[in-house]
Amino acid sequence: MQRDPNIIDKMMRYMPGYTGYAERDERRQSDAQVRARVCAALEQCEEIVRERLQLELDRHQEIRAQMAENCRQRIQTLRERLHHAPAGASGLMACDTIGTAELEELTRRDLELLESAIRLAERVAELTWQDLTTVIHRLEHCVDARGHYLQEFK
Repeated sequence: MQRDPNIIDKMMRYMPGYTGYAERDERRQSDAQVRARVCAALEQCEEIVRERLQLELDRHQEIRAQMAENCRQRIQTLRERLHHAPAGASGLMACDTIGTAELEELTRRDLELLESAIRLAERVAELTWQDLTTVIHRLEHCVDARGHYLQEFK
């Protein structure tokens, strides 16, 4: 959540270097917000998979329960990777100036990641274990690609 600028913020904008600092801080906050929203969607997915796993165990479907547990673990790992990533640790977040193309690319990647996580949360209850595995793999790829893109700026 972004707060409204106060009088000190307005005054500081006239100080050399402050604008760059404010922009970097905004990028860090935005990065943290995207990761938090994706984590929330993944947490919802994990809970549904946990419930489905219990149903498989109750039905003595060991192979399907194993597939469910594998999906749950991968979702949990992905969520933890995003949750525990240092906010704004990439070079992109620390750059004084960033080109429009770079910001647009990061925005595109963030939107793809967020939409994928939300779609997964909406569909996780109806997907087969094989389909869920495929979707999780695509989501892992989105996270990896985003991370690699951010690493380019170090």
